[in-house]
Amino acid sequence: VASSVSFGSVQPVAADGVNVTTGYPADDVADVIWAAEHLNYSGPGGLQKAGVQVLRFLLVAIAGVTEDECDRDLGADLDPWGPHLYTSTWADDEVEALGWVADHYCLTPEQTQLLGGGVLAFLASLDAAVNGTSALRADPPPVPTTVPPTTVPPTTVP
Repeated sequence: VASSVSFGSVQPVAADGVNVTTGYPADDVADVIWAAEHLNYSGPGGLQKAGVQVLRFLLVAIAGVTEDECDRDLGADLDPWGPHLYTSTWADDEVEALGWVADHYCLTPEQTQLLGGGVLAFLASLDAAVNGTSALRADPPPVPTTVPPTTVPPTTVP
């Protein structure tokens, strides 16, 4: 059964896999958008997913880490409920990386994607500096707004 994790809820999705939606604050979203463009991802959803996969590779294959690092309390600094929402789709054969990094740092899937997006944004800025690429960031997009539906009370005729 496929599922979607979004803001702590599980919802069915049409395709196999898991969708996780992470919200970025206005202060960070421009960097993530720029990094996605710089690294040729289709958008922040692809960037944050790749960032999680890079973290898992670095921790397991390079550093040989086996024990969790929950004592670092990274979750205290990762607020994935910002207004700029980006969704990553994790195929059944990819979602293990998301779960591993989340378990390693005792994070939610949304926090894990925020961490992954931040790590790749940092690495993209290093790449730009080394290669002399302009790292000019655009203004962040406007904060999405939703207008609640207007309810008109029924009119009664005497």
